[in-house]
Amino acid sequence: MNASLALKTCEHCGRENDQGATICIGCGFTSLKPLITTADAEQPFPTVENQPVGQKSAPEFDQCQNVIASARGLVETDHGKQVQFIPRETITDVSLYYGCAAHRPVLETIFGCLLLVVGLFGLWNLLAAGVWSYDLALMGLGVLGSSMLLDVFRNYYFLRITTATTHFKIKFHTRAGADEIESFCERLAERWHYRVND
Repeated sequence: MNASLALKTCEHCGRENDQGATICIGCGFTSLKPLITTADAEQPFPTVENQPVGQKSAPEFDQCQNVIASARGLVETDHGKQVQFIPRETITDVSLYYGCAAHRPVLETIFGCLLLVVGLFGLWNLLAAGVWSYDLALMGLGVLGSSMLLDVFRNYYFLRITTATTHFKIKFHTRAGADEIESFCERLAERWHYRVND
């Protein structure tokens, strides 16, 4: 027997995944760590290629670009990192919308405008006085404010998740097309039994 790094285990649910996996097949999380196992050199771990054709199983999650659904809940990811996770047992309603996906649009608009004004003041001070001491930091805040405003005024497809106490918004990536999102919502209702409203 020899030791090998043949599997990865999910830090969230503890499920073992293939070595090349980037997302857990059990819960959809992206936090996988190598699991040291022992295996006979003559008996490699079963792979999809050497399984009988009739035994291929469907993945234990559905994914639409950056949104993952499973029996454990709904996950929004960004560049492979989990942004938010809503457990299945807390979800009472799921609705698909197209519009502002900001979680608190009024608050983000106010802070975005304030940061943009600070950035414009830094730019004006830099051009008028030529002082570099803090003007670049102020301009950086202005860039942050403009990105907040852009996020508020840009329309996205998003899922509005209602729980017993509050609601969440899970934003789809801009690469996700309308047909792909519609198909994903149908799978949410049929396979995972979420109550999806249009």
